[in-house]
Amino acid sequence: MGATMPIFSILSIGMFTQYKYAWFEPYGKATYTRDNPRCPKCGKGLGGLIWQPPYNVVLKQPRTIGDFIDGPGGCDFLVSNRFLELYEKENLSGIDRVLPINVCRMGTTEKAKSLTPPKIFGIYLRHTLTQVKFSDMGITWVRYPEPDYCRLCGPGGGGRGGVMKSWEKIVVDNDTWSGDDIFFAINFPGVILLSEKSVTIFLKHNLTNISITPCEEASHSW
Repeated sequence: MGATMPIFSILSIGMFTQYKYAWFEPYGKATYTRDNPRCPKCGKGLGGLIWQPPYNVVLKQPRTIGDFIDGPGGCDFLVSNRFLELYEKENLSGIDRVLPINVCRMGTTEKAKSLTPPKIFGIYLRHTLTQVKFSDMGITWVRYPEPDYCRLCGPGGGGRGGVMKSWEKIVVDNDTWSGDDIFFAINFPGVILLSEKSVTIFLKHNLTNISITPCEEASHSW
């Protein structure tokens, strides 16, 4: 019998519009540098700019703090100390760097300000050389890729790579998988991908403020 093919899912973090868990914003003036990861083939930047210290945040709607915290600006997302301990205990992989976060303010009301700030951390994930197979994903294009798009970090992403309108599912190219458990594919940087191992662990420990969707069910339309 042949080897079992890896199974992947996507991770979604509750956004600031869901009014259930806390979300964050950088507190004060946030500064960024352009040393974000780049495609080793064409040099195109991958992901956003890199947040520079101090890593100060305000937690909005802070009555309930999830294990994952999303927000505009800053790093990829924030996580609880519980998640980081679990990540290390279970030998998960995929985190590129961990930032020491300083919670400067809890909400805006007097009641919220009296809450004890949690111990949380900022996360940047690896932009791995794993690729997704756009040809198998049922893509609808707003603008088709140009013939000379980068074969490593493209298609998609605008410019020569074209602009996508929707997809029917996500298909990871198993032959390119880096082996990481939580990561970005190099040609699909806006979507957090999970290995089967990480999904099992996340569900077993009931990590909060996330939803997990198998890649074959992960349709999307802008």
